[in-house]
Amino acid sequence: MQSADKLWLMDKNSQIHIGTPEDLALQGVLSRFFHKKGIYFDEQAGLFRIQNQPNTQIKLVGEGIRYLMMQKALLRNGIQADAQQQSANSIVVSDTAFEWHTADGNCELLQSIEEVLTRI
Repeated sequence: MQSADKLWLMDKNSQIHIGTPEDLALQGVLSRFFHKKGIYFDEQAGLFRIQNQPNTQIKLVGEGIRYLMMQKALLRNGIQADAQQQSANSIVVSDTAFEWHTADGNCELLQSIEEVLTRI
């Protein structure tokens, strides 16, 4: 939507709303159309925002873009993750892998964020 010149949106009643993203935002169409728990349209920024409510936590250690992407994926799945969290299991992000450390002392090297998410 950030690069669209015009949008066509059909609502639940089959009514079609046509206009620039900015006009549709001003008319409240975008807020109504995309309203969903945890998602809202930030009219000031003209962007959709996600409000995640974490329900658990895990220790996440690392830095850089791989760390940030891992943290984002965990938050999307309801998990607060950073180095200050206390948890039995932990994740260490390196340049080449994600290390899954379990409470019993085992460490498994995983190659993707998807793999990490399946372990949690």
